[in-house]
This record gives sequence, C-alpha cells and structure tokens, in this order.
Amino acid sequence: MTVEVFKTNVTDSADATWLLSCIHARFPEYKTNFALDDCDRILRVQCNTGFVHTQAIIRLMSDSGFSAIVLSDDDNNGGNDPSSWPHTVLELLG
Repeated sequence: MTVEVFKTNVTDSADATWLLSCIHARFPEYKTNFALDDCDRILRVQCNTGFVHTQAIIRLMSDSGFSAIVLSDDDNNGGNDPSSWPHTVLELLG
C-alpha cells in the first residue's frame, strides 16, 4: 500500500468533489479524500495495488486550474495512516 499526501489550493467542496471524480476516472484503484478544513487543504491518495503516480496527480490538478505539492512525512505529521483520515462526504472509495 502506498499513500501520498498533497498540499492543494482547493477551497470549494464542489471543486473537491469534481477533482476526486477526475482522479477516480483516471485511477479507479485509488482511494482519495480531501481535508479542506486543514490549513494545507490536504488531498490524500492511497493505492493498494502499486504506487501513487504523484506527477500524474499534480498534472491533473494543474490542468484543472489547481495546484498540488507532495508533502513529506515531516510536513504532514504521520497523516499517511488511512485510519486517521477524516471521513467526509468528499471521500471517494474505489
């Protein structure tokens, strides 16, 4: 299992929902969610079958008019544990 955490500039829940749909359409094996209430407007992406294509996620976000930057483990304080992710309406489970 691989988890990547991205800092984004997404502020609107409708945009977040649309972006999650775009990610899922391209990578149906990914489990994703946004934490828009976090100061970094976190996007978490989990892949159980391989690795997360970080550059593809960054490009998809950029092509959609948003930014995404991979956060290191030091930046997100252990947020890679999916059990600690917030369960929100924006969660998209493959």
